[in-house]
Amino acid sequence: MDGRPVVTVALHGVAQDDDLGVQAFARHLESRLDDGVPGRSIVAGMRAFLEAKPHLAPPPPWTPAPPPVTGYRAVTALAVAAGLSGAQIATARRASRLDLAGSAWVLDPADGLPELLDLLARQADPILVADPDDPATGPVLDALELAGRLPIRTAPELAADLSGDLAGRPVLLIDADWPPAPVAAGGPVAGVSTALIDRFGSGTGEADMRAADLPDLLPDVAGWLHRTARGEGAP
Repeated sequence: MDGRPVVTVALHGVAQDDDLGVQAFARHLESRLDDGVPGRSIVAGMRAFLEAKPHLAPPPPWTPAPPPVTGYRAVTALAVAAGLSGAQIATARRASRLDLAGSAWVLDPADGLPELLDLLARQADPILVADPDDPATGPVLDALELAGRLPIRTAPELAADLSGDLAGRPVLLIDADWPPAPVAAGGPVAGVSTALIDRFGSGTGEADMRAADLPDLLPDVAGWLHRTARGEGAP
């Protein structure tokens, strides 16, 4: 890499929306519910969130308000409200990632991803953020035809890079969760710009850029690249 700006893109949640994984997560959790928990459908709550159908959500669907920033966080909150244990939730999450690995072949890239990658190829060094220990990572990379196309770093690796090899370079972290994974893993915040795909309008965090989806975020990313090339800071 040279001195160009660096833009990181989360594989899960940005390059693809992760809805298949979230749906599997809800199904596995629902299977662990006791019959004696009336009106507590995790699948219905998941649909309330992903499909914007609040009438399906069991009361209260998540605490505290506002709703969580990602589908996985929403379903986790539903499971906690239903009385499931941390171990049950972790087991269901792992099972959902295995399910996603098995069905990744049906995935398409998120809307706006080809345009984002074309933009970055001309003006920045893009990096995918992914966890190789997630069983869905390899199959999703293959399905989206990203394997071998971009460098891949884990969140802890990027956190270290932000204080090391990337220190002093303009960096933009694009994520669908807050805080962005490299920051959550201990990376520095100072000098780093952030872009959040806030699909569900949670209002979480203090991202420098925020949009409901990737296509709506593209003008902000292009503007950031333009300002960076001119030596200007974040908006």
